[in-house]
Amino acid sequence: MAELTVITQLKHHNLVELLRWSCGNSGELYLVYDYMENDSLDSHLFGQEPGHQPLTWEIRFRIANDLGSGLLYLHGGCTECVLHRDIKPANVLLDSRFRAKLSDFGLARVVGHDDRSQSLIYGSEGYLAPEVLETGKSTKSSNDFSFGVVALQIVSGKSAYVINNSAQRRHIVEWAWGLYGEGHVEAVVDPKLNGVFVEEQVCRLLEVGLHCAHPDPSRRPRMKDAMDALNFRDPLALAPLPLQYPTNRSSQAGLLPSLSRILEESPTVSSLQQPVLSSSGVVPLPHDQPVASIARARAAVSRLHRTV
Repeated sequence: MAELTVITQLKHHNLVELLRWSCGNSGELYLVYDYMENDSLDSHLFGQEPGHQPLTWEIRFRIANDLGSGLLYLHGGCTECVLHRDIKPANVLLDSRFRAKLSDFGLARVVGHDDRSQSLIYGSEGYLAPEVLETGKSTKSSNDFSFGVVALQIVSGKSAYVINNSAQRRHIVEWAWGLYGEGHVEAVVDPKLNGVFVEEQVCRLLEVGLHCAHPDPSRRPRMKDAMDALNFRDPLALAPLPLQYPTNRSSQAGLLPSLSRILEESPTVSSLQQPVLSSSGVVPLPHDQPVASIARARAAVSRLHRTV
């Protein structure tokens, strides 16, 4: 019912539109959305779906704008602030014209515009802001982090974790930041574009993505400033980025007991599993989805232990 409560309050051209809802014989809740002809963003960036051609740069840049526009509305354009809490390519659906609409509000919560946070770890591995793992609380800024990760994926065509030349698994933010700081922006760009892109737009989307995915939430821009920069409306909207990825090993070490405590003490943590969208656009929702993310969250703790 949480998704129904949230989605019925929203109206924006970059959010999926709820057409109707009903309850099944055994009590399942069914939500009927607009049918999106071109599937989800992840199926085009990472998948090998038959008939899917690589997305052109023009389409990619427009998708980034559409997603940012929808997120800007959620944060300040509706009556109350809505924290989506699971922004990722699988939840960005594409219509017949490849216009993007943010979907899956099952983890979303309505909060006040004072940016009150929501507790417990909700979201998907690779898209969670560092402070969410540390405190278990989601904010507008942690939503912005997820947007930044998706922006980098739109540029690069990479998953949230990248295997570098040394066979090391690195988060896409750290990987892209390293290449950006070395002046190798072209190495970040998806080779499936075959060199056909607008360099100024690529640089700007890369910079916006890195700003939004800054490990320090206090350094992330407001979504309005990010969108102004992305659309070249305000060249001074974003401060210059440091050339090296900002790291603080002591703070990362301090994160470990906090995250471990959250996992031990929290009776419920949202599932990271994505509901399957049928060809009819109908999503069945269970009454109470059990914990399914603890094993993956513990794996994240293990990876942090190995890097500290």
